[in-house]
Amino acid sequence: MQKNEIVKVKIEDIGVGGEGIGKVDGYTLFIKDAIIGDVVEAKVMKAKKNYGYARLMNVLTPSKDRVEEPVCPMARKCGGCQIQEMKYPAQLAFKEAKVRGNLERIGEVPTELLDQIMHPAVGMDGEGMHCLGCTRSEATLCRNAKCLRNG
Repeated sequence: MQKNEIVKVKIEDIGVGGEGIGKVDGYTLFIKDAIIGDVVEAKVMKAKKNYGYARLMNVLTPSKDRVEEPVCPMARKCGGCQIQEMKYPAQLAFKEAKVRGNLERIGEVPTELLDQIMHPAVGMDGEGMHCLGCTRSEATLCRNAKCLRNG
């Protein structure tokens, strides 16, 4: 994979920072603003030996969980709403899966125990009036006055 190369990528997962993760011939790319299920055209911005970072150029086939427009007008500018491209139920499912995965992998909590004690993620009413898609620290506020996180 070379810098500035344009590639077609199917997004299979989401990273800890909210970036879409896809593979091209076994080479992993991290693509901001892409979500699971998207097929995108992306431009490689930084190429390492086994992985790289790419810029989303076009969504060729949108995920069934993609919204037409994020609720927060600053979603793609402030960096605090990394998964706002997802429909709210998909955001909740993603967050629940991340918590479960971390408890299993890092905490070594048995799957059987989690099946007994974990409840589904509970959302909030009034989408857009709270931190819908943020994955960064709640202690950090966006500097843009239009960001819903500051309201």
